[in-house]
Amino acid sequence: MNIKRSLLVKMVLTFVSIMLSAMVIISAFTYYGNVEILKKHAFENNDKELYVISEKIDSYLEMLDLVSAFTYETQLQELLSRVEEESAITRMRRLRSFQQFYYKRLVSLNFEGEISDIYFIYPDGEVLHQGDGIYDVTYDFTKEEWYKKAEKNQEQTIIVNTHRQEYNLSGKYHTQGAFNGNYYISVAKRINSLNGMEMMGVLFMDINIKKLDEMLNPLYIGKESESWFADSDGVCVYSKEREEIGRPLPFSFGENRKDSKAESGNFTFVADGVEKLVSYKRSSKTGWYLVSAKPTQVVISDIALLRRNILFVSAAAFVLAVFMAVSFSRRFFRPVKALAGAMKEVQEGKLDICVDVQSEDEIGYLTKTFNHMVRRIKKLIEDNYLIRLREKDAQIEALQLQINPHFLYNTLESMSCIAYVHEVAEISVMSRALADMFRYSIRRSGTLVTIEDELNHIRNYMKIQKVRFGKKVNIDYRIQPEILQEKIIPLILQPLVENSIKYGVEVKMVPVDIVISIMQEEDDIVFRIEDNGSGISAEKQRELFRSMRAGDHPGALEKNAHIGIVNVNSRLIYQYGEISGLQIESEEGHFTKIGFQIPYSKESAPKD
Repeated sequence: MNIKRSLLVKMVLTFVSIMLSAMVIISAFTYYGNVEILKKHAFENNDKELYVISEKIDSYLEMLDLVSAFTYETQLQELLSRVEEESAITRMRRLRSFQQFYYKRLVSLNFEGEISDIYFIYPDGEVLHQGDGIYDVTYDFTKEEWYKKAEKNQEQTIIVNTHRQEYNLSGKYHTQGAFNGNYYISVAKRINSLNGMEMMGVLFMDINIKKLDEMLNPLYIGKESESWFADSDGVCVYSKEREEIGRPLPFSFGENRKDSKAESGNFTFVADGVEKLVSYKRSSKTGWYLVSAKPTQVVISDIALLRRNILFVSAAAFVLAVFMAVSFSRRFFRPVKALAGAMKEVQEGKLDICVDVQSEDEIGYLTKTFNHMVRRIKKLIEDNYLIRLREKDAQIEALQLQINPHFLYNTLESMSCIAYVHEVAEISVMSRALADMFRYSIRRSGTLVTIEDELNHIRNYMKIQKVRFGKKVNIDYRIQPEILQEKIIPLILQPLVENSIKYGVEVKMVPVDIVISIMQEEDDIVFRIEDNGSGISAEKQRELFRSMRAGDHPGALEKNAHIGIVNVNSRLIYQYGEISGLQIESEEGHFTKIGFQIPYSKESAPKD
């Protein structure tokens, strides 16, 4: 009877979905259409607000340019002029006059609380300082990038990104008081003499960004509203949250901008499940982008009311639709009862069943389709069994075709280096060994080789490795002579020896001794490859075992990081069965032992 309830529910849901589809479509269009309209209006309002604040900030920074104009007053030009062999008293008087001059000018402009420090930097590094802090006389301003830019630009004012006063001892070392945690935006401008284009020095001013905080306050609506100054790469150069300075914005600013050259614009992004409306405008004064992000739900508060109304209407329609659907569904359920019973028998594995067709309507068509499906399933099961047998043979061939080119590239690179630097006979040895290895590797797929041939392949491989690593790699062969002519699938030992060299000599750069042991034990031939290299950590062993287990599935080898070992393990299992899979024992920093066994004599013949 569970089947009856399940089918009834499906029929009810079908009727409900049909009856509600029109209402859902209309509701969706209504909701999203109104949301887009509200968003558009919100963007327009936000853009206007952003424009006003941006222009206000630019005007404020332009007013600060007036301070640099004071340097062209005759009084200041005279006191900035230096004479040769100037005495310490004269320099002190010049500094004192500089401080008094700018203090009076800042007071007259009501800027004394907004410009924290003023520095006049001569080309030779001498500095005149007026301000609240204590200037670090060991600091060399002339090495700063902004100083070099100011030297080259006679007219342009250089804006320096938000920073701490590393050159001011008060800002650098105080952990308490007014200087703790303060950030500044600075401006730098080249100052020339009135008599010509000769550079007298660079005027550098630190602006306390608390004034910017006050100007940006109207952009904050709710706790989740945010605003930044960012460069064209989307890196924050100013934020009320000081830890964000120097970091990328929480969204990809460059990718979201529709036009990378646009001076202003807007878009939306989602962070932590909250959609936010983002508007931006480029400052003509600083070149920075003023960016504002506000939660959509806060900006467009009417969305919540619209959503509640739509949900209420939808819920009422859903209840009515369910009631009507249940009534109609019960009338159509009885004709399918017989078919449901037949399906249950098929579910239990009875594939010889056939349901009699009682009508020519949709239920009759469904019954015919069901009978046809049962016959197809039965045939597919039989066909699938044969396909699996063929797939197993195909996978063995595919696995043998996988060759890691890493070793070949290293070999050719070594040959090239030796030929260029030494001009010695090692090239001949490596070339001959490499040629033998190629001939061995391209033999016809499915052909077995003798153990002696496989060992000769290893010896050729080791000739090349001895040239590369010299005494850092050694190998010892412990082979029972009577089994040298026994057959084995090719290219089984090289990946295991290569693994010992790769993670010992190549990665850890430690000498490695390798021992290859092949012995007959009862009815099996047992292969063991041991090394005293860096070993395998427990975590990597677990990863390797997971990869070996996954290697039986098609396509697993292509994505596996342990392709060599997994390849060998899969080929052994496909050829000789699960009992011939690789057995790995390792201790990190000490040793690695890899072993496997194959049936002796005729049992190792190739499979059809």
